[in-house]
Amino acid sequence: MYTFTAVGLVILFAAGIWFFFNGLRDRRDLTAPSRNRTPHTRIPRQTKILFTLGTAVGLIAWLVSGWFVLFPIIPIAAVGVPYLLGTSAAAEDIDRLNALEEWVRNLTGVLAAGSGLEQAIIATHRGMPEALRPEITSLITRLRGNVHIDEALLKFADDLDDSTGDYVVGALRQAARLRGSGLTAALKRLSESVAENVRNRRTSEAEREGPRTTARWVTVITVTLISGLFLFTSYMDPYKQPLFQPVLFLEFIGFGLVLGWMRRYTLPIKYPRFIGTHDRDAAKNARTRSAA
Repeated sequence: MYTFTAVGLVILFAAGIWFFFNGLRDRRDLTAPSRNRTPHTRIPRQTKILFTLGTAVGLIAWLVSGWFVLFPIIPIAAVGVPYLLGTSAAAEDIDRLNALEEWVRNLTGVLAAGSGLEQAIIATHRGMPEALRPEITSLITRLRGNVHIDEALLKFADDLDDSTGDYVVGALRQAARLRGSGLTAALKRLSESVAENVRNRRTSEAEREGPRTTARWVTVITVTLISGLFLFTSYMDPYKQPLFQPVLFLEFIGFGLVLGWMRRYTLPIKYPRFIGTHDRDAAKNARTRSAA
């Protein structure tokens, strides 16, 4: 019974590894923001490396200790624990918003000197904020390549992939259509609004860091305690039986689900964007009609 269970687990896990590396393809809408879309797979290279090393360590641990349950637990923990206890992507989003506010202020200064909108955007290549360098560089490259400013701004909004970025792009698109005065004052007020948004997000992120720290300490204490019981006492001996090893695996999965639940409630709210595929199609149709 033990041998059949172990062999079946190995086959199932091998199939899982195959699907992990080859079965998860990016099937999202091609109009999705390019910053969050990879050409082939959504699995980062670092995750694949951790999973491969964890699988090797788990296999060795199984062969040495005889606990076949360690074979799936160790690679899952190698991938899951850094994800569940790692830092949130909110810090990167805040830095990007702060850079957006800095770029809008720079653009306001250039526009105040009397430049046109396209020329003002191109002029911001000097001293552009590092956190948004790829996105701003792409926008400037499109404008220099004679891409229509409305289309270039829509792609810029996709690269930013943030609701606040949509407000900035919306103001610039409106200014590009109307070509009237008052854009400098509007952008100045908009930069102040973005700066306030950044301050609010930093405050919220500082409050969320408390539960994350608690989860890290709980995990460290739990893993240390279980490892000590496993290595220095006979408390874990009943789990060596083939019947109870799946019970240990289910307990491990339950602990991971609790960590996932805690992480979910510390994630920032992702506000929906209002610039989407419909806006791009409408802009394309408008340009087609004007060209005709």
